Amino acid sequence: MKIYRFYVSSENGFQAVTDLPPRELLERNLYTEYPFNNIDSIRLDMDEGTEMADVLKVGTTMLHGFPIRNKFYDILKNFNLFKIQFVDIIDRDLKDYKFMFFNSDLTYDFDYQKSDFILIEDILGNITELDEKIDPSRDTVVRAYDDFCIEDIFNRVVPRNGYHFLPDFNIWEHDVFRIGHFDMSFYVSEKVKNALESNNITGVEFIEESLFNVEQ
Repeated sequence: MKIYRFYVSSENGFQAVTDLPPRELLERNLYTEYPFNNIDSIRLDMDEGTEMADVLKVGTTMLHGFPIRNKFYDILKNFNLFKIQFVDIIDRDLKDYKFMFFNSDLTYDFDYQKSDFILIEDILGNITELDEKIDPSRDTVVRAYDDFCIEDIFNRVVPRNGYHFLPDFNIWEHDVFRIGHFDMSFYVSEKVKNALESNNITGVEFIEESLFNVEQ
């Protein structure tokens, strides 16, 4: 089996916006649940001539999640989701949508010795390993990301040997998740990717993530 990075498509541009979002949404802890059962500050905002997708791209504010149509939700609920939260959207144009939050943090489950995280500079695919020693521990990897990557969009912290996990954690048991901290991508299993594609879910793109496909 394979694991894929999951993207909200940019083909139709931004399709929704936040409208006076509450502090709990803008400043929420990304690894805890959103404290309310609904969101009333997301509005449909589409350019003329564009079609409404099953997954919407929200502009202006990074919410670490996205609106999904209920048929998307009906597919996902049959899979093993790792700390994924769904919240109803209150808006007359988005009655058929929920907001999908990724609340997971897998950074405590890595074998940092085997993964061997390094700091690289990635400029349009031209990758250079930077001369910055990162000790094999969660704290130093997260700190390296905070120190070198947040302010420099070309810097990344990546595992030289691919993602390796501790013996008591099986990544292949999870179908939808986010790693967190130094990797904010959204991930889905091949089973989820195939299910979404067979049901013609629109507004999504997938890229196979080779960092998972290593011998554990």
